[in-house]
Amino acid sequence: MKRKFTQICFVVMCMLFAGKNYAATITATVSGNWSSATTWSGGAAGATVSGLDNIVIPAGITVTLDMDVQVTSILSSISVSGNLNSTNSHSLMINSGTLSGNGGMNLYYLELGTVGGMSFTGGLTVNRFVTSNTSLTLGSQVNLIDTICLKAGTLTLGNGSILNLSTNSNIKVDDGSLAISGGVFMGTNVYNIMYVGSSKTTGIEWNGTGATNAYVMLSSASQSLTLAGDMTVNGTLHHNMGTLRLNGNMLTLNGDYMSMNNAAIAGSQTSDLMMHSTGSLSSDMMFASGAQTLNDLHINTASTSNMANIASDLTIYGELMLEKGKVNMTNNSTIKMNTGSTITQDAGSLTLASGSSFNGTSSYNVHYVGNNKVGGVELTGSGLNNLDVDLTSYAYEAMITGDLLVNGTLMLN
Repeated sequence: MKRKFTQICFVVMCMLFAGKNYAATITATVSGNWSSATTWSGGAAGATVSGLDNIVIPAGITVTLDMDVQVTSILSSISVSGNLNSTNSHSLMINSGTLSGNGGMNLYYLELGTVGGMSFTGGLTVNRFVTSNTSLTLGSQVNLIDTICLKAGTLTLGNGSILNLSTNSNIKVDDGSLAISGGVFMGTNVYNIMYVGSSKTTGIEWNGTGATNAYVMLSSASQSLTLAGDMTVNGTLHHNMGTLRLNGNMLTLNGDYMSMNNAAIAGSQTSDLMMHSTGSLSSDMMFASGAQTLNDLHINTASTSNMANIASDLTIYGELMLEKGKVNMTNNSTIKMNTGSTITQDAGSLTLASGSSFNGTSSYNVHYVGNNKVGGVELTGSGLNNLDVDLTSYAYEAMITGDLLVNGTLMLN
């Protein structure tokens, strides 16, 4: 029985290693199309690289990828020491196996599967780059034209690597993530960030100064995106699905906010929201049940008429800073000032839509700065403690339109 088993193994090994269909080195000898047999020696490189096949593009040779190509065996490889350029929308998919070399590649679509390796150290220009590799360390200089999709695993920028984002390119974060270990993340051009799939935490994709638009489009309302640090959205925050958890960090909106019904923001006593938009926000903000709190809420828009609507209850623990623009409570919501909190009013205001209310029963303070003031809902709380009038000129005045009870100190600075 043992002898028969040995014979079977010998036959199998012979089948694996005898013939180019099982093990072949196919080398480009002249520049030409991938699909052309005259480009190669050792056989033609087809649409599927499998078995033990090794595709070699030597230095000085340029091969044009004029067809979709897949590498399907963990023992297969493509080595590019020359150049590999794709035409139209043709793709290179390393489902398993290795992409290596130190030449140059200009590809429309490159995808690395779960066991698709890439030890390539040359220059790569790619329109769309998708990776699902469990743990991949990048060693090449990548110029991204359109989108990089972090489908799964961790893509680490290793020593000598550069990820350069072209203008209006995108980072799509699914179940994968970016990390840095000696490499460089170049995000100086305007680029966008998209979050899809299940719950996740923000990462180095926000390290670039060019981060502009953000898209939160998780798979369900029960999924969440948690901030790992302060986030500044210079364009529009498109909040379509899921909860955005501030997690004790500061969210700054320098542009617009657009949301749908299944989107909510989760604040906390240590989280801050800064609204510095150039106009009124397109959508109401809804805070998640059990997380309807903020430390500081700051509005400073381009005009005093610009408005930010809040459509859920909200408690302020620190400062409500009304620098310019209106914070408007809608949807029968209540804004509450916690004990020790302060409303600082400059050229902004706090307004209440029909059915909404102001809760000032806890001890809170009001600070008037800037020019003329007419007292509003900020003075109506029974817990009003200190009122500080500190206008920029003696010629300005603060006017009250009803009875006023100051439980602490009235300071006329």
